Amino acid sequence: MNAMSQYRVRSECVACPYGDGVAILDLNSNAYFSLDSIGAIVWNLLGDQKSVEEIIDTISGAYSVPRDTVAEDVSVLLSDLHENGLVEAS
Repeated sequence: MNAMSQYRVRSECVACPYGDGVAILDLNSNAYFSLDSIGAIVWNLLGDQKSVEEIIDTISGAYSVPRDTVAEDVSVLLSDLHENGLVEAS
């Protein structure tokens, strides 16, 4: 899986705010997942059909973090979401 693939939230996943983050229910497995505040931003931007590049730019700009650092962290998160069946790569 390429770090710059495009991803979309699977329709079988339902999310709601939970504290500063988001709670996600996978309706296929009935498993719950939670993301912290930055993970919630990524999740919401994926739901808005933003590209990985747009997600990286948004977070890097909002938090004044070097783009390379954000790209690595976002790649790890997307890989985890994909491995858990919450997002699909296209």
